[in-house]
Amino acid sequence: MFEIDWSKYRLVDVSLRVVPGEGDRRLVLRPYVFPVDGSFGHEVDTVTHLGTHIEAPAHYDLEAEDVTAYPLDLFIGPMVNLRFTEVAPNGEITLGMVQEIVEGIDLREKIVVLSTPHFREDPAVDHRPVLAFEVTEFLVNAGIKLFGFDDSLTIDVSAELAQKTHRVLFDHGVLILEYMGQLGELRQVESYLMALPLCIAGFDSSPVRAVVIEEKVPVGR
Repeated sequence: MFEIDWSKYRLVDVSLRVVPGEGDRRLVLRPYVFPVDGSFGHEVDTVTHLGTHIEAPAHYDLEAEDVTAYPLDLFIGPMVNLRFTEVAPNGEITLGMVQEIVEGIDLREKIVVLSTPHFREDPAVDHRPVLAFEVTEFLVNAGIKLFGFDDSLTIDVSAELAQKTHRVLFDHGVLILEYMGQLGELRQVESYLMALPLCIAGFDSSPVRAVVIEEKVPVGR
């Protein structure tokens, strides 16, 4: 029987909680009634890039693969958590920073997620460091299978950087997990992540519930 010893591991929710009517992306719930028994359901008016979400190549080409075109094992697996605690506000995450953290870690077929202490809580106050394109190239060449980050860093300083970052990932079969949450609560560099998209054909992106299973840190460490 498969069983996880929860005395040794903990579950961390790394998804953002989304509230209808809040934030800059549309989410409207319209209740309706099932006539057979008077119970309730909801019509949902929203966007595919909502909260924590997985992006597929159809994000840049409507004829390309959507989120249903990939095997489920792409969205689960060993994860490497790259936390850049020393990067300055509005600074840059460089290739050298990444190479220093991942030295000795085999990134092949790993899910790699990045974060900094500069999470953007208020859209009007933005101190997020920029992710250098060389970092993305390095991770792709290292053989990662899924690339994730939260709102504490950015690639959106220019259309050119955003486009070429997305395209180099998609061209190598690496999907993107954006707007993650609570990454600062993780305590281990290596853990295990699950982030499954909805099985809806045509979705260029899909909201996910992303969770990490990580080994508990012994008391006193």
